[in-house]
Amino acid sequence: MGRKVVLAGLIAVLFLVLGFSAFLGAQERLSLEEALEIALRESPTVKKAEAEVEIARSTLRLAANDTLSPEIGVSQSIALTKEFASGFSFTMKDSYSWGDSAEEKKARLSVESAERALREAREAVKQSVVSVYLNILKGEQSMRLAEKNLELLRKKYEKVKAQFEEGNAAAFAVREAEKNLRDGELSLSNLRENLLVLKKKLNGILGRSPETEFAVEPLPEVNFPAVSLEELKALSIENRAEMADLKGQKEAVEVDRESLREEKKPSVKLVGEYEAEEWSLSLSVDPFKKNLDWEVARSLAGTGSSLLTSSSGGESFGVGIVINWTLSSGGVWKEKEKQYELKLAQIEESYRAQADSIVTEVEEKYYQFEKTRSDLDIRRTTIEVEREKYVLRKKQYEMGAIDEETLLGNEIAMMQAEGDYEGNVYDLILTWVDLQRSAGKEIEIGELLAVEPKEVVE
Repeated sequence: MGRKVVLAGLIAVLFLVLGFSAFLGAQERLSLEEALEIALRESPTVKKAEAEVEIARSTLRLAANDTLSPEIGVSQSIALTKEFASGFSFTMKDSYSWGDSAEEKKARLSVESAERALREAREAVKQSVVSVYLNILKGEQSMRLAEKNLELLRKKYEKVKAQFEEGNAAAFAVREAEKNLRDGELSLSNLRENLLVLKKKLNGILGRSPETEFAVEPLPEVNFPAVSLEELKALSIENRAEMADLKGQKEAVEVDRESLREEKKPSVKLVGEYEAEEWSLSLSVDPFKKNLDWEVARSLAGTGSSLLTSSSGGESFGVGIVINWTLSSGGVWKEKEKQYELKLAQIEESYRAQADSIVTEVEEKYYQFEKTRSDLDIRRTTIEVEREKYVLRKKQYEMGAIDEETLLGNEIAMMQAEGDYEGNVYDLILTWVDLQRSAGKEIEIGELLAVEPKEVVE
């Protein structure tokens, strides 16, 4: 009975050890959609762009100046001689605006620019993830083909070597077969190293340690949604960040020009002041600039005559209007107006040129996508032919009509055709991504994995 208990315990421990070892040796399985999700959450590039948006929004909050946020200051002075006043002073002041100032308008434009940069950063990261992920799949396919080809080269080398030992092959044939074998091993080694580099690159985009181990999941069947060239060209002008940036630059220049025109106008302020004992209250309202300034202060009180002296007591109240008007700027206004006009004309020209360039880019990406799609149909036909050949050769091998080496050669040809087809699918995805980006659209990989095939619209 005791031996059975001990044996059962040893078996349980063995299973725990094996299970723990399997857990340690298991690799993370990473799908393309999971990689995109991680990248958008952890990518250093995206995080930096998000921080820039928060900085721009903070600047806008400061420029808006539409909340009660008084500046408060206190001071205490101590007299060392009787001629110096001593006492306590207090100041509280604030400025409130109920209209959009030039600073607020430009700060709002900066927020919009930062938000566009964030969207661009996210899309660029998504594009990088898709590209590297698909290259990893390509690399794995190339490795499988190289391993199968190496198997064939090894069989050829062993066959020639055996023939040489029997006196039926020349020495140079052995050396040639051996060289081909070494070249095949080197090629496989290079593919393996390149695959490791690609995985490190993807880890970097995902914000992870370069040495993090993972295995990529193969893609499910991919279908492409309908694509309209004319619709994409129209969207590109509307959505591309370059066009929005030029619009933002134009608005910023117009804000500066409007501020200059405001400078030429007279400034009218309604000012009110009230004093009682050491305390004072002042209000200043500018109805044209939609701004209110106010200040509450307690003057320094103490003995002796000094630079700061206290009030003699009593109360006083006054209201008045202050008008300021700069009649001439010595030619500065005229030069600035000229600069703004030139800048606006330059932006308009850049806008037209950029629009033409973007439309041309969309057309180029579209036709590249169409060409890759047509290549896919050719690859599909090649696969069917090679598969039929392999089935035929396999039957011939089973009948003894051909040797294993010939059969293996046909298997490699079939694998090559399948690899070319898969590579073409990956290229088609990349050209589709490029096309979406050229039109300023967001990359939605889910569209490729969840739609039924549709006809392409010219």
